[in-house]
Amino acid sequence: MRLVVDELSKVAASKDTTLLLTGETGVGKEVACRLVHSLSRPAGSPLVVVDCLALPENLAESLLFGHERGAFTGAQDSHTGAFEEARDGTVFLDEIGDMERGQGKLLRVLESRSFRRLGSSRDIPLKARVVAATNQDLSALVEAGRFRQDLFQRLAVFPIHIPPLRERGDDILLLAEHFRTLYGERLNKPTEPFAAEVSGALLGYAYPGNVRELKNIIERAVILTESPRIELRHLPQRVLTLSRKGALPPTRPLEVVPGVDSLVDVEVRMIRQAMTRARNVRTEAARLLGISRYQLLRRMQKFGMKMETEKRPDKHS
Repeated sequence: MRLVVDELSKVAASKDTTLLLTGETGVGKEVACRLVHSLSRPAGSPLVVVDCLALPENLAESLLFGHERGAFTGAQDSHTGAFEEARDGTVFLDEIGDMERGQGKLLRVLESRSFRRLGSSRDIPLKARVVAATNQDLSALVEAGRFRQDLFQRLAVFPIHIPPLRERGDDILLLAEHFRTLYGERLNKPTEPFAAEVSGALLGYAYPGNVRELKNIIERAVILTESPRIELRHLPQRVLTLSRKGALPPTRPLEVVPGVDSLVDVEVRMIRQAMTRARNVRTEAARLLGISRYQLLRRMQKFGMKMETEKRPDKHS
């Protein structure tokens, strides 16, 4: 996620670059858009969110670009569309893969950086940044003839993929602690940091609903707890069941392999052994070694060890 945030920060410096955010539902694409908006637009600039899935087919162009009075049957008054409402801010086109009507006009807007209200002959300059997001494979939609190739290329000027939570390692516990504090304050129920067994259960779950699901799980736990301590019984049954199925192997003492040449060799072998035992989950490997995650990362960097992508236990394993 540091790489994702770094890319978001860099594209924010480019005022008008169109951004395409991809990733599963619930990974935080709107949060990413809001970050870019806050870093790149003047204070007070509007962020206009358009749910393309919910756009009525017969009103899609009107809702996006606006219309003049009398532009079509029932247009009794002029209407300001999302692009005009955004002014110098950001237009967030969520679930762009579900947009069927208006693709051609959206392409022309992105190419010319201007748009017209329906029924008008006056061009309005586009000053807002356009950020699109989808949980679908747009290239597959292009091949299926459901999405325009030229629009896809225009949207994907700067694509950023946000990985699912199950692939984000220690983000699970970092976010869980954040939500624990957040809902503890909101509900006036201060809670203690998670115990090891609760952390283990949270790490072992695959989160098909991603960050949104984790947020709901922690909110529920804070509501249920009657003391500052959140316990396993406060977690949903699906988390406990799937965590047990994908749980890490039972802990046994780490072994020092004989025949090594130096203390460095011992540390490297033990780190590799711990990472294998923990399935590349660094928090768990650090726990097995009796050190902090930060200390583990420092040692791995010091010894020039390859930073493997952290893996989450598969819920079907």
